[in-house]
Amino acid sequence: MTIKQGDCLELMKELDDESVDAVITDPPYGILNGSKSIGGNNLSTVKVYSEIKWDNKPTKELISQIFRVSKKQVFFGAEYFTDILPQSKGWYIWDKKKPKGTNFASCELIWTSSNFQADK
Repeated sequence: MTIKQGDCLELMKELDDESVDAVITDPPYGILNGSKSIGGNNLSTVKVYSEIKWDNKPTKELISQIFRVSKKQVFFGAEYFTDILPQSKGWYIWDKKKPKGTNFASCELIWTSSNFQADK
């Protein structure tokens, strides 16, 4: 196993095509940019930060590199960037079992490169 530290987009450019079995990622969604707080509901308090600048939606270039280097792909939170993902039958729904009244989503969509029809 090799662990490398750095910008993932730059590091992926060093990898051969399909040299990774799978990329499983939960990238930033691009929904908090410019915000100064995260959280806040009846179960917790709002955490105030300096302006959030790290929450950038994945780019087409990043998605392209992920598909180039990996044999299979899984993207959590994919509902926020369906415009840059190919069509897939391999969707999962993660039921977070969140209590009512929270500010966070109660479920999350997971895109996979698996080509199967969803079933009950």
